[in-house]
Amino acid sequence: MSPLKVFISGPLTDGGRASNAEMIANMEMAVLAGIECIKKGHYPFIPHLSLITHKVAKEQGFEIPWSSWMDIDHSFLRTCDAILSLGSSKGADIELSEARDYKLKIFTSVDDIPEVAPFVASHYKDSPY
Repeated sequence: MSPLKVFISGPLTDGGRASNAEMIANMEMAVLAGIECIKKGHYPFIPHLSLITHKVAKEQGFEIPWSSWMDIDHSFLRTCDAILSLGSSKGADIELSEARDYKLKIFTSVDDIPEVAPFVASHYKDSPY
């Protein structure tokens, strides 16, 4: 099996009702799942990280509506091989439905994602990281 591009899906804002602490906890949950995917040799896409971009854009006076974030997410979802569904929300439910339409592999737990190779350092030897 080749590495999968895994879209990490799950609650983030709770329809605008989540507190900052809850949104950060949701983002952290998604990041931790993404790290586990990397450890298993896969390539995660973590849309929850857009929370940082959203915050900075808002501070700059540029409001990005939820519908635009969903458009951005879907442009990446279409390129993925799988989705990891971490829970239900309006956006996550739409993403899961679209993943089914795209015939993506659907995982509901990181434990269900097979390991393709243990994590190894990048082959980009000149990387500053």
